Amino acid sequence: YLIFVPDNAKTLQVYDTESKKVSSYIICDNEKIRRRCISAIIFHEKLWLFFAYSEHPTIIFDLETFDKEEFWGISEVLPPDILERKKAPVFWTPLRSSGKKVYGVIWNAGYIVEVDVTNRNVNIFTVQDKMNKLTALACNGDDLWLLEARNKTVMKWSIEKGIQARYTVAPEYLQTQSNQGNILIAGNKTIVLFDDCDYVFY
Repeated sequence: YLIFVPDNAKTLQVYDTESKKVSSYIICDNEKIRRRCISAIIFHEKLWLFFAYSEHPTIIFDLETFDKEEFWGISEVLPPDILERKKAPVFWTPLRSSGKKVYGVIWNAGYIVEVDVTNRNVNIFTVQDKMNKLTALACNGDDLWLLEARNKTVMKWSIEKGIQARYTVAPEYLQTQSNQGNILIAGNKTIVLFDDCDYVFY
């Protein structure tokens, strides 16, 4: 199958490459909630759909039976200051998988969300740092690489050790402030992009 995941749509589309037929499955038909889908991650024939706003549950879509399940585990453990957000999203960049766990940064805050997709436990970790407006993350084994776009800073962080290293771009690239950025691991490099400049940093 090819799975076409919605951004703001109500449905996802499943294309059967053998029969060449497309089937449509409703993910959310509630017109009153925001549906921005941030990430789609597959574990053991289940597609996990993570959404930007806490008013929308995580959707677990079974790729064998095509049944869907709503999972509210993330919303149930969000810190009060995040639940009080009226317009701001919880997630605004993709969540990343590492083994049986999925990680995401709560956008523009100092929190990391960890979801264990086998037992469905959800943990929230606080990054103890004066620059706590996290934007994105990447996974590399037990280490997470955290991006703070506003100050163009990358931190190497782990649950056990906390912040192990910090890197900031050269001063000439700090003339403007980023609002968004993204980070990924490619081979032995950590690659970083910002929304306010034309450079790729690694």
